[in-house]
Amino acid sequence: MPKRRKLLGLSATTALMAAIGAMLGAAAQAMVSTSVTPAHHTNSPYPTPILRSSQKCMNVALGFTDHHALIQQYHCDDTDASAWCVNHIGAGYYEMADKGSGEYVDVAGGWVGDSVPLQQHTCHGGHTQQFRFVPVDGTCVELLTRHSGQCVDGSSLDWIPLLQHTCDGGDDQQWELLNFR
Repeated sequence: MPKRRKLLGLSATTALMAAIGAMLGAAAQAMVSTSVTPAHHTNSPYPTPILRSSQKCMNVALGFTDHHALIQQYHCDDTDASAWCVNHIGAGYYEMADKGSGEYVDVAGGWVGDSVPLQQHTCHGGHTQQFRFVPVDGTCVELLTRHSGQCVDGSSLDWIPLLQHTCDGGDDQQWELLNFR
């Protein structure tokens, strides 16, 4: 049974964007062909995080380049919205910047708790933009946020925002880092 997710204490804009993403995701699922190219066949030379459970890529919603655009999962489409520059910053932590916007993956509002969405934001060097890649097996890692120690969690539909959530070892928290060196 899928986890129920609840967005608490978020700004009205963030909650509205998440609700729209969920509605679009449900409608889009009916439109997306089952013959979409598998994520591991992406042609991007940039690092591309791919969710194990859905084989979908980490992506900036609608390719937006402004602050606070949600980070979502979306079928791998080789656009700049799903291409990432990954920078090791020391002590086993990394920052991830979107190639299209130059903005960094960030936990919205710096909240600590389950179901907080990820967004893009200007680099500020804070712990909400730092992630540890914890190996799960020879293929995948969990992406742990530094400020909370929680995992980046996905779903199975396009346009669903990625959330910070308590690590549970599930496939919806395991990421293949394609083209990561």
